[in-house]
Amino acid sequence: MRLNGQPNPAIKTKILHIGLALVMLPCFIDIICLWALYDLTNRSERLAEEEHHINEVVRHANTVLILYSTTTAKLINAMTAQSQYRERSMNDAMIFIGKLRQEFLDYETSTADDEVMHAQVLEMRTMTNREINNLLNYTTANKDASVMEAYTVLGPGVRKLVKEASDDSDKIIRMIEGEKMQLAQKSAEQKQSRWLIKDIVLLGIAANTIFAIAFALVFFRWMTNRLRVLVDNAQRLPKMQPLNEHVTGSDELSYLDTVLHEASAELRNALEQRQYLMDMVAHDIRSPLMSSQVALEILSDPRIGDLPVKVKRQIDALSRNTKRLTALTTDLLTVDKLEAGKLDVHPAELDAKEAVQESIDSLYELAKKKNVELVNECEATLIYADRIRLGQVLTNLISNAIKFSPENVDVTVRSSKDRETVTLLVIDKGPGIELLEQEKVFEKYAQLENGTGKGFGLGLAICKLIVEAHGGTINVKSKAGQGCTFWFRLPDKKGGASAQGDEDVDPTAAQMGTGASQDAAAAGAETGGAETGGAENASSGPSPAVQSSAP
Repeated sequence: MRLNGQPNPAIKTKILHIGLALVMLPCFIDIICLWALYDLTNRSERLAEEEHHINEVVRHANTVLILYSTTTAKLINAMTAQSQYRERSMNDAMIFIGKLRQEFLDYETSTADDEVMHAQVLEMRTMTNREINNLLNYTTANKDASVMEAYTVLGPGVRKLVKEASDDSDKIIRMIEGEKMQLAQKSAEQKQSRWLIKDIVLLGIAANTIFAIAFALVFFRWMTNRLRVLVDNAQRLPKMQPLNEHVTGSDELSYLDTVLHEASAELRNALEQRQYLMDMVAHDIRSPLMSSQVALEILSDPRIGDLPVKVKRQIDALSRNTKRLTALTTDLLTVDKLEAGKLDVHPAELDAKEAVQESIDSLYELAKKKNVELVNECEATLIYADRIRLGQVLTNLISNAIKFSPENVDVTVRSSKDRETVTLLVIDKGPGIELLEQEKVFEKYAQLENGTGKGFGLGLAICKLIVEAHGGTINVKSKAGQGCTFWFRLPDKKGGASAQGDEDVDPTAAQMGTGASQDAAAAGAETGGAETGGAENASSGPSPAVQSSAP
């Protein structure tokens, strides 16, 4: 994260780094498992090669044993055969001797890499060569003996040779059995290696899944707890409530929480400066202005005598400007108290029709200048409100309706009762308000495009704050060129249902179809015009608080 184009030194560990670390942990486990699998696979291949080699060795050993037995039998047969067949039998024996020697050559080649086994093969070859050479020499030396001599004279020698050959055969068989046992051992090792591969695969999958889920849960819980604190701090900030402890860590969330704490400190400092400014407005500006206004009223008193025209014109202009400044300071102090919740509101059960009539009477002269008729169509129903503050809201809304209405039209005030609330509507036939501008008419210092520009943009903001201080709701319904309806809803009695949160309920719909005059007024109720300031030019006697709402 960069601040003014430079890396922010407060962020040491980014969330990306933490996420990468959590991702790398399962990857590290995968690497370990893959390495183990690779090692076991190599071992299994090595065992398979050894098993194949031992199979070849055993095959050669079995072949050697068979050829050795066959050669021995051929030589004995040549010794005991009849003289006319002895040469042919000897030739057969020599063929098998050649095969045996060739097999021994292959046998020795296949065991060249194993010194122990190669030594055993050489020993086996030495024994077989000795026995075969003995039999071959014995047969050659007695080739002219008759069959009877072979059985009687040569018998003891042959039996000795056969016994020696049998003993050598037993040794060869034991050697072959040892090789077969070695082959069985390699097969068992290879089988065990395959099982290990399966176990490691299953273990790796299980470990990877468990660690991934565990790390994800820990990470999300850690992030959720920090985000919860951060969101709570963000919600506390505009309410100027004390923030929670700093979010732990050194990543973006911690930095954002630090920014929130710094913003909270700046806001508290700004509020202190604002309070200092409001105190200055109340004591150092408003009081001299009011004193100046009193002095100007004294100078304008007819009892002083006639003043020159230029002097009187200057005094009147100065008086108007002083009233405007006094109204501005009063509005600023009112908004400050309402936003801080320090403005005293003393609601009581009032007659809504009487309260509306009081405001209409106070604006009679202003309406007379434009030949606008103020119509009170409210019902005699109770409303729970502060009389002065309710008059301030009504005076502001009605004076705006007069100001933006053309000449020779009506401005109508109506009421409607709904469960435990009362809604008051001020309906005019002015130029109306665009939909986009309706969203900002109740903001402080808001000026509409079709406004006169003479107000300060605080009147409707004060109305909104006063209505909300009563637990009510205020809104406007309008369409450009067709007038507008400003309405607000308040409880009808102490402890009644709150009227807040009902902005979506359209109170103007209930006003349709109640009479000819009401139909005409309701048609204008769907549009209208309003200045976000109040009724400065209201000529008759509302209280200073009401006059301060004037534009």
